Amino acid sequence: MDRLERMKQEETVKKKKPAFHVPEEKRLQYYSGWGKKKREVDAMDEEIGRVKKSDTTDVVIKVDDYGGQKGVTIREFLTSEKYTGFTKQGTRIPAEKWEEFKSLINKVKL
Repeated sequence: MDRLERMKQEETVKKKKPAFHVPEEKRLQYYSGWGKKKREVDAMDEEIGRVKKSDTTDVVIKVDDYGGQKGVTIREFLTSEKYTGFTKQGTRIPAEKWEEFKSLINKVKL
């Protein structure tokens, strides 16, 4: 009996000890983005306009300076009960490609 009890104790100790332990404050730091440098909003960021796509979604066009490179950002903006903000849906056109992009847009006939 004594040996069987010792084996059960060893099993419970093994289960309690995690293979890789990260302190809670480090987990919070990792998941919340603490310590990351925030990108400063430049005065260059200028919203050109919005197009209503649906009741909850707008397409926002803005000129910005991201990473030291000027360009045009076209991105969806969602307004709902759970989330309000920009989504991943969209694109960014660098300033040097803008004229090429604009000429393609002008070719569209609906």
